[in-house]
Amino acid sequence: MASGMLGLRRVHAVEWAATWAVVAAGAAGLRYTTFALPWRCHRRRRRLAQPATVAARGLLLSGLVAARMPWQQLAEASAANVVVSAWSLLLPAAAVWLGVLAVQQRQVGAAWRLEVAAAWAVLALSAMLATFGLLPIAPWRW
Repeated sequence: MASGMLGLRRVHAVEWAATWAVVAAGAAGLRYTTFALPWRCHRRRRRLAQPATVAARGLLLSGLVAARMPWQQLAEASAANVVVSAWSLLLPAAAVWLGVLAVQQRQVGAAWRLEVAAAWAVLALSAMLATFGLLPIAPWRW
């Protein structure tokens, strides 16, 4: 079915559920890397500035700065929007780095498996956003 510029298609329930499962897992992975990972690193006397934590917090903080801009400037390539775009491009690379570090530094227990799962979740979310054309988060292109 189509009307004008809008094309619609039926989506199977499995496809719909899988898409939202990736979004939920990616959000959980981002939350883990932003808040829980620094706490775990502090407890285990590891370096606090993990790459995925730095990228996720940078994206969060730059997004908050961009959200404080007047709504008329959201569609412009301002400095805040460019920084959000840069952090969104660094996030998948940082997630890969987190996964590699977790596998290299694995110890007894499931903590490293949780880090690898969080890295995979962030990568899956990044891949899905890239599939829909949303991954460098660049509001001036929308």
